[in-house]
Order: sequence, then C-alpha cells, then structure tokens
Amino acid sequence: PAQTDRRPPVVLVIFDEFPGDALIRPDGQIDAARFPNFAALARTSTWFRNGHTIYDSTFKAVPAILDARMPRPRTAADVRSHQPSVYHLMDSLGYDVIKVESGTAVCPPWICIGTRTRRPGVLRRLAGGGRPSRLHRWIGAIRERPRPTFYLHHALLPHEPWVYLPSGHQSRPAGEDPIEGINHPEGFHDAGLTDHNHLRHLLQVGYTDRQLGLVMQRLQRTGLFERSLLIVVADHGYAFDVGVKSRRQVTERNFEQVAAVPFFVKAPGQTAGQVDDSLVRNIDVVATIADLLDA
Repeated sequence: PAQTDRRPPVVLVIFDEFPGDALIRPDGQIDAARFPNFAALARTSTWFRNGHTIYDSTFKAVPAILDARMPRPRTAADVRSHQPSVYHLMDSLGYDVIKVESGTAVCPPWICIGTRTRRPGVLRRLAGGGRPSRLHRWIGAIRERPRPTFYLHHALLPHEPWVYLPSGHQSRPAGEDPIEGINHPEGFHDAGLTDHNHLRHLLQVGYTDRQLGLVMQRLQRTGLFERSLLIVVADHGYAFDVGVKSRRQVTERNFEQVAAVPFFVKAPGQTAGQVDDSLVRNIDVVATIADLLDA
C-alpha cells in the first residue's frame, strides 16, 4: 500500500480548442445543468479559473504541455524536438505509459514501444468519426495494474467539426459541413451564422462533458479515482468574434477567448473541491505532476 500511494495512477486529459468560458454561467460558476461532469470534477479537485494557454496552435501548445518548455521556432511536434518530456519523467519513476497523441508524437519509441515518431495528420482524424472510438478504447485500458501507470489522452474535442450532441448522437454524418463555408472566414462576418456556430460548439462541449464523465466513471468503477492524480486541461481556446479573418489566432480583441482554457487538478487522495484564482499556464502541468509525486 505504501508503494501504491507513493506512485499513484496519473491521468492527463488534454482537450482541444476549448475556451474555458464555455463552461461558465454569467455568475462565474460552472453550469452544472449543462455540464454536470465538469461540475462534479470541480467538487473534488482544484479548479484554476484563470488557467490559460501559452500558444494558440495545437502543434505548439500540446508539445509545450508535454515537455514544460515554451515553444521554439523551427521545431516539430514530435520526439525530435521535445526531449526530455513528461514521458521521460514518468519512465524514470517506474511508470508504464498508455497514451493517445492525436496531433503529436512526443513519446520516444524506447518508452512507448511501437509508437510513431512523426505526428499524425489531424485533419483526417477530425473529418472522420474516429474521435469517440479512440477515446473509448483508451478509457477501457484504465484499470488496476501491477505497475504504476501514466494514462494520457489528447482528445480532439470539442474541436470542430461540431457534429456531436450532448446525448452522444450526431447531428449529421461525419465529414464536411453540407453548407460550404458555414464555419470559414467567408462566414465570419455574419452575426446570425456566428451565433449558430457558437451554439453548435456548446452542444459539442456538452458531448465533451459526457466523455469526461466516462473517464471519471471508469476511474471510480476500477477503484482508482480517489488514489489518482487527475489533470484535465486544454491546449487553447477559440473565438466567436464577428468580422474577423481568423478565430484561432490570438489578437488583443479575442485574447480572453483564445487564451483561457479549462484547468482542473485532482491530487491523489483529494476529495474536496476548491477554487484557485492564481494565474496559471498549461505549461505548468509537468511541474505539477512532478511536485505531487515528490519527484
């Protein structure tokens, strides 16, 4: 038991294109009616309400989350440019690794046997219907194991295309939107279309909440939840401004939407939630893991 407590299961979920304000009611609290699982996570973890990203692109932000270094120019989102990383830390502590990197390839092949060394094509993964199945296979791998285990999943949710309803059903088949340009720069000038797309996004945030619930349910059913270190964060946000050329690249106008991300940390043994208003960055994840594991 002492060994188990010293090396608890570590679960890191990185969501994608997820503005932190999407979860929040006008009074600043999490909307528990629409997002019950995020609200449940907040009740048993530390919610950093001022969590933010350090980059507005997945291919820079996710590697920075994994290697705890600010992005550098002319680097690739793979193992060539990001050593050491969280994988080296966990391997040095005796952890096995079960991971899904949806847009990067940072884990070295000598730690993640058989893993790719170049990042996968993200557009194909977004356009198809494989996002839920990849996540569900990873959730199914969470269980009590002989060795301490580090579970990581970078989920391409609630990233567009926005096709999922909170129920888990799809509003349309996977693939391109039937109306060309419905969520492209040629439509960014239209306020009504912007509201329509924002609502589609919020519905998919509801679906993302459902997937978080499956992660938490799996941890509870396997008896790992209370013991685990669970971190839920996102790579960057998204803006719904009207009359702009881009809704992903940060500007002074959209900074709060693109920069703010959900950020929750449930320490091993933590059962009571708290709110921390410190200004924190998603690049702080690896240092937080190391600190909580006394490494």
